Amino acid sequence: METMTEYNDVVETQRKRLKAEEWARVCNEVQCHGLTSMWYETDETRAHFENGMVTDYSFNDGRIERYQKGELIYTFNKPLTGQELLDAYLKSS
Repeated sequence: METMTEYNDVVETQRKRLKAEEWARVCNEVQCHGLTSMWYETDETRAHFENGMVTDYSFNDGRIERYQKGELIYTFNKPLTGQELLDAYLKSS
């Protein structure tokens, strides 16, 4: 038989997961640049600079969205999900 304390733990874990999902969508850095030496650049993405400067938005879930002339042209990294996202959120708190 489950006790009220067990339900409290489930509710608390769900509360943390929801907070982590909200936190994941927060942009924590914006860089407008023409650098081909960013740590996350690949041979493929270096070609973006042939069309000018880019703007990279870094999010708490680990993804980096690259925009050029107002359009999303590339996403680096798969966003953290599940337990990995929760762990990153709790570590940041």
